Amino acid sequence: MAGERSAKYLPTFWQDDGAMQGYMSVIKARAVNPIDHDRKVKFWANLIASSCEVEGNAIISVDCLKRRFRRGDQVPA
Repeated sequence: MAGERSAKYLPTFWQDDGAMQGYMSVIKARAVNPIDHDRKVKFWANLIASSCEVEGNAIISVDCLKRRFRRGDQVPA
């Protein structure tokens, strides 16, 4: 079941709106805020890699990622 698989790669704080708000927002240019930029890029790169491993599919599209990481009516920016 997809929900069971996603639970293996989603972070424990995935359902916490406050914690996830920053990760779901637009990643600003590194020159604007290098620490925040690097934190978000690392988070999403690791999450995408983990999801590909668990789902057994390393070939993905933007649409696939939007579906995979949807939180209610919110998709990553």
